[in-house]
Amino acid sequence: MAGDLGVSDDPVLSVLINALSGTGKVDTLSLLRSRLDAQSRDNPQLAQFLRLLESRQQQASEPQADAVPDSEEKAKSEQEEVSEDIQHQKALDIKNLEETINKVYEELEALRARNDAIATALGACHICFGADLLCAECEGRGLPGSFPPEPAAFRKYVLPAFRRAKIVEARRSSSALKHVSTQEPQANPVKSSMESESL
Repeated sequence: MAGDLGVSDDPVLSVLINALSGTGKVDTLSLLRSRLDAQSRDNPQLAQFLRLLESRQQQASEPQADAVPDSEEKAKSEQEEVSEDIQHQKALDIKNLEETINKVYEELEALRARNDAIATALGACHICFGADLLCAECEGRGLPGSFPPEPAAFRKYVLPAFRRAKIVEARRSSSALKHVSTQEPQANPVKSSMESESL
């Protein structure tokens, strides 16, 4: 052997040594069994040795068989986590959607209340302001002034706008008067050309 594990006078022993050391590609147990099977009938220790090798080989192969279910369980676990994440995101999306819907309804109610207040201030139909001949409320006869305005709403919405409109109109009128009074009268071009001809 000369200190080298792979070198032996017996070729079967050399193959076994290489196989056990991991450098060989031979099934060690099959090789040993074929070589020692006949001898194990007469030698109980050898028979026990072969049984131990078989059980060890089976144990070594079992974790590999368990590795597949572990990876399947891991994949299943990852899928469950992804599914939980998706469900959590859907729950958040639904909550955000519900909040948005509630805000839209609140805004719609506020706009309806404002519309109704302005309609009562103007004495108009609160649904169509008289613009819809098929309106179930007024049949198109609810133009502003068609109904008696509600006094408090009129004072709140119409009077301030009316006062502002009067102020703006007064400023425009005074500005127009100033503009007219500051302009010098222009000479009549026809008259001045006749005067120059007569000279």
